[in-house]
Amino acid sequence: MNDLYTQDKMARNNSDFGGSGVGSGHYTPRDEFKENLSEIKLPLILLAFAVLCFSLLVILTYTEIDLYRNGTAIEANVGSNGSVAYFRAPSGNTYTVNIRWANSRKQNGTVTVYYKNTDYMHAQPITAWWIYLIAYTFFGSLIVLIIFWIYKLFHKTNHSLQSGSVPYGYRSKFDE
Repeated sequence: MNDLYTQDKMARNNSDFGGSGVGSGHYTPRDEFKENLSEIKLPLILLAFAVLCFSLLVILTYTEIDLYRNGTAIEANVGSNGSVAYFRAPSGNTYTVNIRWANSRKQNGTVTVYYKNTDYMHAQPITAWWIYLIAYTFFGSLIVLIIFWIYKLFHKTNHSLQSGSVPYGYRSKFDE
């Protein structure tokens, strides 16, 4: 008989078929949990970043709603380039406002900006609703996908190993 064939057959017989424990150490559920924790480091970091961005988005939304409800509205004239607007405050000074993300521009070349108390330097228009829709959809979907990713790392399915089934060729004469 061929010596190479014999050595190969002996090596296959000594290998670990299907996690039977032959030729390997003892693998406990605690070891498996530690391995899963090491696998989810990247998803956890990404999840923390996505939750932080989503929280900042909620804070920005709340700040803008508060400015709309409790702030003072004033009409500002849109500049020639269309990305800035100018308004004259009750104190007599003229202020510039960035209106690139403004919700609505009037037909007469004006836009409504809001400020609180006498804080004219931080006057701003209301951001368009579709920008918030895109941002909430993006970060919400990202959080859901990362949570699903973490779930799949902890709940791996073994499609090749079904209960009660033995792969072809591994049946013994005692199974019949």
